[in-house]
Amino acid sequence: MELLIQAPQSAGTFTLTKEIMSDLEQLASSNNFDINKIESAKLESLTVNIEDTDPSPYTFDIVDAASATLAADGQTVLEVATDDATQISPTEMQMDLKGVDIAPYLKSTKFNFNLALTTNTAITHDVPLKATLKCTL
Repeated sequence: MELLIQAPQSAGTFTLTKEIMSDLEQLASSNNFDINKIESAKLESLTVNIEDTDPSPYTFDIVDAASATLAADGQTVLEVATDDATQISPTEMQMDLKGVDIAPYLKSTKFNFNLALTTNTAITHDVPLKATLKCTL
């Protein structure tokens, strides 16, 4: 999913939110599968990439901490991953998973993915991000 840190942004903590329309029920129905038989779902990975093409691109060196949550109608906000600013590469962050059940959120018609970032510098140009979530049912 595509996210965007919009400039200007002061150093500190802010949250990016993406509403996701879930088609799991329709997908299950079209494959003759009862969605109610899904007992649990877990994240296998949550990766965030910076896709900054600016001549002076930002890297994850600007991030001191990150956390990801899911929210859906009728569900409590659920923390699914965190990161303490240790990255695979300057532009890729593999978040530490909490091992929680996300099935109720996937079964919702829509849910919000929230990425809270704590940065150590001001952001002076828009920074595009791509978050990839992989899960098992």
